[in-house]
Amino acid sequence: MQRLIDHEVRSMNDPTGLVSRINAVSSEKNRRTTLRLLKEAEKSLDEAYDLDGKPGKEFDYWFLMRDVFGTSFPYPTW
Repeated sequence: MQRLIDHEVRSMNDPTGLVSRINAVSSEKNRRTTLRLLKEAEKSLDEAYDLDGKPGKEFDYWFLMRDVFGTSFPYPTW
């Protein structure tokens, strides 16, 4: 995720050489939106990793993970 943010979700060269460039997103507006969402997700992941393994913080950890991965992620049942 950090590499995507560092490179600002830019287009890339096709490693197979079949096409010249591969667009990461469909428009500049979508690139900016994607970059913003990645930064928000990275913040949630950083916070979750800080809470991982801390007693009494399990709910907060999984709440942050849900923010990143959505509700279909395989969460524990208590």
